[in-house]
Order: sequence, then C-alpha cells, then structure tokens
Amino acid sequence: IREEFKQVEPTKDLEQRLLSHWRPTSTSRPTMSFKLPSKTNREYLKRLIIGRGLSVTDLNNYLECPRKYFYLNLLRVVRVQTPHQMYGTAVHAALRDFFERRRKERVGKSYLLRRLDLHLQKQPLDAASLDTARERGERALRGYFDAYHGAWPRHIINEFVVRGVLLQSDLKLKGRVDKIEFLDESASRRIKVIDYKTGGAKSRREILGETKSS
Repeated sequence: IREEFKQVEPTKDLEQRLLSHWRPTSTSRPTMSFKLPSKTNREYLKRLIIGRGLSVTDLNNYLECPRKYFYLNLLRVVRVQTPHQMYGTAVHAALRDFFERRRKERVGKSYLLRRLDLHLQKQPLDAASLDTARERGERALRGYFDAYHGAWPRHIINEFVVRGVLLQSDLKLKGRVDKIEFLDESASRRIKVIDYKTGGAKSRREILGETKSS
C-alpha cells in the first residue's frame, strides 16, 4: 500500500466530508436526503477504495446495498455490535486460541470450552445474554470437537492474512482466512481452507445466489 494511504484519516475530516454529502429535509420527522459527492470528494473516495482494497465482507455489503458499503466499510461509521456478533467474536477467538495451543502441545475439549468462557466474559453482554451465549457456544463447540477432532492435522496456519490479490491493476482483494490445514506433505500439497461461521447453514442455492433471499 502506498505511503499516502497508510495514514488514518482524521475524524473531523471524515465528518466534514460525510456532512457535505447530506442535507436535512424540511419534514416533521428528522430525515436526511442523499446528495451526490462532488468531483473532489469522488476522487477522495476513490483513493480510499484503492488504498484499503476490498475484503469479502466489503464485496458482500456492496452487493447487498452500495450505500451500506459506503458507510460501513468505506467511511467506517461505528456501529454497536449485536449479541449475536459478540457471540461470534468469542467463538472465533476460542477456536483461534485452541488451535494455536494445539500446535505446541496436546489440549482437549475442556481447554476449548475454557477459552470460550474467557472470551465471552470480555464481551459487554448482560447476564441473560451471557448465559444464553455460553450455553449455545458450549453446545456448538462440544459437537464440533466430537465430530472432527480425530481428523485435525497438526500442520496449520491460524488467521492467515491475505495481503492483496489484484483484481485490477490498482485494486486489491484482501482479508483474513480463519485457518488453513495442510492435509499431506506430498508434491500436491493439498490444503483445506476453513472459515468459521456461527450463523445458520446456507443451502447450495443460497451460496450460488439462486434464491430470493441471497
């Protein structure tokens, strides 16, 4: 990434640019109407896109709603996490810790569940939500461990960072892979790419975008 794009944009500067795109409407209920960015601001936004690159989440948000991508991923407007998102963060962190420790020594299900409880305690969940998340997480991770622990290879990479895959000459796809498993040491070097999901399983048609909700 070029040096000029490594700087964090000052909050005040972003605020002024954001406000320049919007103006209040004269209705009884406070609303905002969208105003197209000026040529100068379009150039500024283009530099942001090129400098930051695109993640899979960025692309999915853009396909769902370009304006959602604009505010959440490009301008990075802060949002409060939902209880489900906090739960997902804790589960991901527990699995990361478990597999990182497992590379060095033998650890079992109890260690995985202790790490889940530790990371859930770090989330700003109320008592009822914490109990619900702990029960749900323990059930999910127990099942995951019982079903797959015999097939996990020792040789893995945790949270592999994709620095940039060129989509165009100046636009990169970037992101983070939860886990890469090396399945053998042969010339084929087969690997398995793992992406943890805590939501409901999707059908093949949903994954391929062939349903109304996808």
